[in-house]
Order: sequence, then C-alpha cells, then structure tokens
Amino acid sequence: WAGGEMTLVQVLRDWLVGPFHTYVFNVRLSAAGMIKVAAMMGLSFPSAAWFIAPFGVRPLFEKSPKWLAALVVTLFGAHFLFAVRYPVHDQYTFFIPAYVMMAYPLSAGVDRLLTAARLPRWLRWTLVLTLFVAPVVYAVLPPVVARLPRDLSPLPTWKVPYRDNVRWFIQPWHTGSREAERFAREALALLPDDGIVLIDMTQGGPLLYAQAVFGLKPGVQINDRRLEGAPQPIDEVHVARWVAQGRLFTSAPGSRSVSPADQWVLEKYAVEPLGVLSRVVPMGE
Repeated sequence: WAGGEMTLVQVLRDWLVGPFHTYVFNVRLSAAGMIKVAAMMGLSFPSAAWFIAPFGVRPLFEKSPKWLAALVVTLFGAHFLFAVRYPVHDQYTFFIPAYVMMAYPLSAGVDRLLTAARLPRWLRWTLVLTLFVAPVVYAVLPPVVARLPRDLSPLPTWKVPYRDNVRWFIQPWHTGSREAERFAREALALLPDDGIVLIDMTQGGPLLYAQAVFGLKPGVQINDRRLEGAPQPIDEVHVARWVAQGRLFTSAPGSRSVSPADQWVLEKYAVEPLGVLSRVVPMGE
C-alpha cells in the first residue's frame, strides 16, 4: 500500500478475508447455484425436517425466553444467507451452523406434531419417522448422483488420489477408511527429506498428520509449514532454487493443485507427473 501497488481498500480486504474475497463478497445467485444449494440441503436432511421445522418457530418463542428464540432465528438466517451465496467447492460445510440453529425449531416442531390433536395419529408419526430414513437414502443414492449431468451435480470435479468423490460426499460414514493414510504414505515416500510441497490442504492435511503422528519425513515443508526446522518463504527466489534442485512438488494432475495464494507458481512453471504427486519443473521440459 505504501508503495502504491495496492489501495487501502485492497489491503484491508486481503487482511480480513485473504484470497477468497471474490466469494466472500459475492451477491449473485444463479439458477444452477440454487439447484446445488437445494441438493446440498436435501442431502443433509433427506426427510420431512424442512417441513417440520417451521411449525416449531412459534412454540420456540412461546416456551423459551424471547431473546433466545430471536437469537436462534437470527443466527439461522445470517449463516444460511452467507452459505447460500458463498460458491466455494466446500460450500456445503458452511451450512452446518444454520443446521445447528435449525435443530431448535425442529425439535419444537416435532413436539408440536406429536401433541397436536387436529392431525391424525398416523400422519404425525409418519412425519416424525421420516427423520430416521436418512441412512437408507445415503445407502442407495451414490449411483443416482453419479449419473447426474455435470451442471446439476453437487459434487466437485477435481479428484483426490484413492478417493471416490461420490461415496465420499454422499455417504457420511467413513469408519475404517484408509485412503488418506495411503495417499500420505505414498506421497511422503516420493519426497526427498528436504522437499517442499505446494498443495491444496485437502491433501496437505493428511501429509501434516502423517508427519506429526507417524513421524514420516518431518523435514518436508508442506506449503508454509514445517515440523522440523523453520519454514522457508514461498517467493520467486526460493521457488526458482527449489525447482532447479528438483525439490518442489505439487499435487497430481486432475487434483486441486495449490492454494490461491500460490497459484502463480503453476502459472510460471510446468509439472511432471510422479505417482500421487507432480514435480514442478521449468516451463518447456
């Protein structure tokens, strides 16, 4: 800013939200985006929950302090509106706070249905029992989602080694899953002891975990983190040196590559596939 390369607004924006400012301040809602939002919400609650929750708003205000009910409704609205217009690849995770807030009117709505005298007993219990069909939906849904057109699918297009995106995102149970460990062990085995990896944290997380828990290659720098020794800055001088020494790596082709802040590296250099990773090499090799 002092040098005139950035305005004060740009400096404050980057300081507050970093490279994701385009998404954070997004105010556009496309038809395809709203279909994806509906799909994500439906997958999170494949039941009558979305119809029962509104019936619980009034009892929520009647049976709890007014300020608490107002706070719950306000927090739900704020988190929901933020997530709806935040079109990042892990958008579905930003609905979680809204889902937590929705649990309050949902429980009040269930109580109201079960005690309502006007509704037939069978209808009351049918609506409530639909809350328990989610495991069945998750079990049969993967082949259906796999056949959806690309523009309607709520799944990301990028891949992670050994991960089936359809089952990973549609089925919430992953007990015993070892795909991330397999990737981490194979990736770290490819790296020299003083290697550097610029990689999206979907894959960087397992590498850091394997270093800390299994003690694998603690001298390897993953983005700007290193367990053994001080991390080196990711700038043009260091990157050029690492490329010349064959020490710089990134993700395999088809995967998410690097964080937005390090995207310039892949614009300046080429990559050479190497198992579950790629080696960064000079352009033209």
